[in-house]
Order: sequence, then C-alpha cells, then structure tokens
Amino acid sequence: MNYPAMLSFVCGFASLSLEILWVRFYSFVHLSTPAAFGFVLMAYLLGIAFGARWGGVVCRKVSDEKRLWHYSAGALLLSALMSILLPAIFSILMVNDANAALLDFLIIAIASSILAFVFPIAHHLGTEKFQEKQGKHFAAVYTSNVFGAALGPLITGYILLEFFSLQQSFLLIAGVQASAAILFIAALDVRYWQKTCVAASIGVIGGAFVVNGLFGPHSVITELTHFKEHPHTVISNHLKLTWNLLP
Repeated sequence: MNYPAMLSFVCGFASLSLEILWVRFYSFVHLSTPAAFGFVLMAYLLGIAFGARWGGVVCRKVSDEKRLWHYSAGALLLSALMSILLPAIFSILMVNDANAALLDFLIIAIASSILAFVFPIAHHLGTEKFQEKQGKHFAAVYTSNVFGAALGPLITGYILLEFFSLQQSFLLIAGVQASAAILFIAALDVRYWQKTCVAASIGVIGGAFVVNGLFGPHSVITELTHFKEHPHTVISNHLKLTWNLLP
C-alpha cells in the first residue's frame, strides 16, 4: 500500500477542511466582512509556506525513514490538538478584549503550518527510494494531495457544517488527524513509538468529545455572540465562563 500517498491525502484533506472552518469562524467574529476572508487566506498561506520550508529542512537532515514517520505522526497529533485548542484560545482572547490582528494572524498561521510541515516529508518518503519510475510515485503523492484538498472543502462545507456545529466540525477534523496517526504507526509497525502514539491519539479524541459533551456543541459561538451583544458583562464574568469556551 502506498502509505506516503495516503499521508499526502490526509494532509491535503485536513488542511483545506481546517481552512474552511477558520474562514467561517473568523468571518463570524468579524461580521463576514470581505477583509475577513482575505485575512484568513493570507495567514493560512503564510503558515503553509513556513511549514513546508520547515519540513523540507527536516527531510534534508534526516535520512532514517522511520524517524520521518515519527515526525509525520507527531505532526498529525499536534495538529489535532491545535484544532481543539486554537479556536478556544482565539475565543478567550476575544472575550478578554486581548485579541489583535497580529495574534489572530499567528493563531491561524500556526494551524496551517503544522500540516504543511508533513507534505514535504510525504513527498520525500514517496519518491526518495524509487530510482525507477520516480515520476509515477511523484504523481501519486501529488495527486493524492490534490484529491484530498478538493474533497476536504466539499465534505466540510456541504456535509459537516450542514449537520454539525462549527465547534463539532473542528473536533471531527481533529479526530480524522489523530486516527490517521494511529493508522500509519500501526500499519508501519514502528514498535517503540507505537504505544505512545496510540495513547496520545485516543487521549486527544476522547478528551475532545468529553469536553464537548460537558459544555455543549455551541458553547464557543454562544459565548462570542453574548460578548458581541454585552461585552462588559462577559468580560467581568469571564473567569466563571472560561471552561465554556473550550470545544
């Protein structure tokens, strides 16, 4: 099975899905102004550029294939965790009136850079060891990424956001990433790192849905709506409501 191509697919799917969710989230906060979309796109693309550059540096310095798979699975887990934490952090900054354009920019760029880090590694794993028919393997990695990048917005925009809240959609994409990390480590039998990866993935998925069940699927949006209508009340009571901002 072509695992590098599958890794490339997951990277494209999750990255574009999260971009759709961040556009929706940021547009809600900023009243769907045209500048909101451009701001998210600029931050997301810069994060992709930085992450891809970082991934390329790692590929040049690390020759061990198993270690590169460690980095890939770890990045997927970190991205899953950030998919849960960053929207909550953004909301906390917002209701404390501590948000600024630069902070918003950094939060969104971080969200995109982690997954972008994975793509050069997927390309390296999928083509480096094939001296013959390298073009075929090169095409498989890129086609998988493009297919995932096209499918992600379709599923997220037309299915997830139709039947689930924005908050639940972030959790579901986090679950996809954590599950993919389990799949790759289990399939490749990277024994000494396997238990840690599986435990961390289960922790990310389980913790996210437990918190969602405790505080409700709309707590972040509800709190931000309340803040926009009654900013002084929300700020004064924020210490009591902080946990309600978590997904």
